[in-house]
Amino acid sequence: MRLAWPLVVAWCAGQPYRPDQYRSHQARLASLPRLTCEKDAVVDKARTVADEPVLLFIHVFKAAGSSVRELFRRYAERCGRRWACLVQCANGGQATDRGVLPCRLRDTVNLNRASVVQPNGAQTGARAMRRNPDAAGLGVGAHIIGGHYHYGMHAILPPERPYLYFTVVREPLATWISGLRYNNKHLDSVAKLTTAMTSEMEKRGHYANAITYLIEASRTKRASAANKLHFALQHLENVAVVGAVESWQTTLDLLTHVLDGDEASPAMWNRYRNRKRANKAKTDVSPRDVVASLKRSGDWPRCAAYLETENAFYVAALRKHATACRVVLGDRCRLRWHGGLVGLLNASLLELPLLDAAALDGAQRLNAPT
Repeated sequence: MRLAWPLVVAWCAGQPYRPDQYRSHQARLASLPRLTCEKDAVVDKARTVADEPVLLFIHVFKAAGSSVRELFRRYAERCGRRWACLVQCANGGQATDRGVLPCRLRDTVNLNRASVVQPNGAQTGARAMRRNPDAAGLGVGAHIIGGHYHYGMHAILPPERPYLYFTVVREPLATWISGLRYNNKHLDSVAKLTTAMTSEMEKRGHYANAITYLIEASRTKRASAANKLHFALQHLENVAVVGAVESWQTTLDLLTHVLDGDEASPAMWNRYRNRKRANKAKTDVSPRDVVASLKRSGDWPRCAAYLETENAFYVAALRKHATACRVVLGDRCRLRWHGGLVGLLNASLLELPLLDAAALDGAQRLNAPT
């Protein structure tokens, strides 16, 4: 099925947030699977956790993933949970016919590694043993599985195991600039960055970052921009909790509710709330100067068109974020205060006018004080 591009963009961004959509999200959030924090518990790695909830963290490139991974690692150590981080995944991390994940285990906490790396017993060396972890073993042995994999990791879980997806999004324009700089440290001036951006626009029809992670790898190769957006939005409906870099405090509040609702370790959460996130790819080049250069050169309309798909997805994800804040946190939702979601975006985004104003207004009104 090939979808008409203008219709999909209008549907996902320009349409108001329908009451039936809100009720659907509300119902899912009301029965949200939640983990617990058993502070300083003695961990029995041989014990099965197949009947306990698992959180699946889809790490979108350049969207606070390092900060979130560190938090999950610390949480697992402090609260007696089991963490597994997957990197270098081929085919989106989809399990192979041999029942292994085509990924590398970057690090683990409290995981029964024997049940995960056993199929690789013929290989030698610690690094080799990290390759191709057993899908079923990981599916019954971890409480949190995070990494650069695509939507669909729930397929490795036992059918009855409760799970929830979590991901974090970031302004597409800022992500694009940051990603270019991350992948090529030689882009150390405004001129070099703008040249790289215009070159990329000539080679590709549209920017797809978060969208790519929210669809199966098999759909990313030949699908049109409209189809990718369509499937990503469908899967976004199944992501219980969406965080946003621009709404970091609320993101942490939502994670606290999901992972430590009884606040067994408040000091741990406050540590991350009070700490300023470090950008490892920080450069002396100002992204705002890059935007100004693109506008002066006349390339800005092309940039807006290039980002349109990802911006539409980003706005839909912000709406999910605002819904979770309202339903899960209630009066404690920070988006009810100090200008709300739009106030945060005004203070942090590089170019707010790139986003659909009507859709943002709908997300803003979800948490308007009553």
